Amino acid sequence: MLFILYLIFIVIAIFCFSNLKSEGSVKVSGEVTCSLNDEVYNILLNTDNELTCTNCTAEMKDEFTHFIHWDNLDQSLNNIENYFLQNGGSCE
Repeated sequence: MLFILYLIFIVIAIFCFSNLKSEGSVKVSGEVTCSLNDEVYNILLNTDNELTCTNCTAEMKDEFTHFIHWDNLDQSLNNIENYFLQNGGSCE
């Protein structure tokens, strides 16, 4: 009987520990707003490797993927700002 209680306790402990571990992940994101040729682009990057960009063409998104480093979102946002600046745009 004691063995069964011990086994139930172990199963519950493993279940609780695995839930705590999965809830501990933190999602980090960064955002920049840029303009080019009278269009405004709101670009959002996050640590889930997601790129969200309003008004971006597929070609622009493809170009962004060449200089986005998902482990360094700050540098990636700087790279995106440089893209707009080099093409005659601006960023906030």
